[in-house]
Amino acid sequence: MLKAVQPGGRALRVLDVGGTANFWRPIIPSLDGLDVRITVLNLEARCLGSDDEIFTYVVGNACALDYADNYFDVVVSNSVIEHVEDPTGHVSWRAQRKYAAEVRRVGKSFYVQAPYFWFPMEPHYRRPFFHWLPLPLQAWMLMNFDLRGGRKSGSLHDAYERLDEHPRLPTFGDMKLLFPDARIERERFALLTKSLTAIRLDDGLRT
Repeated sequence: MLKAVQPGGRALRVLDVGGTANFWRPIIPSLDGLDVRITVLNLEARCLGSDDEIFTYVVGNACALDYADNYFDVVVSNSVIEHVEDPTGHVSWRAQRKYAAEVRRVGKSFYVQAPYFWFPMEPHYRRPFFHWLPLPLQAWMLMNFDLRGGRKSGSLHDAYERLDEHPRLPTFGDMKLLFPDARIERERFALLTKSLTAIRLDDGLRT
């Protein structure tokens, strides 16, 4: 996608929201010859790397990006929207709206991927149908099995508090509502939709 949207006369400015250094390491060889500057933003410094001629690593909040409108040519974000939290530390629709608004604000084009709610395997807990279960049953499973975080919850209180931080996987309708000016593409696995990607290209760019 980066080579398809190279602007003339200057470096392509890319923002990776919620990215990590590990994500980009295998991609670096393919950037050879491409005039690009990539800002990798994450809440946690341990996920980032050291700045060089291509990459700048920044600690920041995806729901409150410290950049001007349309500053980046492309915003990329993979499997982040389901994790964004509001100021109380809860994963919420309100936080997802702020995240989506910030992506749309700072990026002329964007590519936002998310796991799909209606795919039967929950990718974070790695259990089929877990995200479809009622909260009491999810809490019971957290108390009785080593799921996310590699530990059992010691109490019902602990289980419910962990579920407050549980990833909120979007539906197709959610993505359309959050990114109304984008096309939503489906990635399929065995005829089932596994993930969704919201894509918007600047009018002056070509795919």
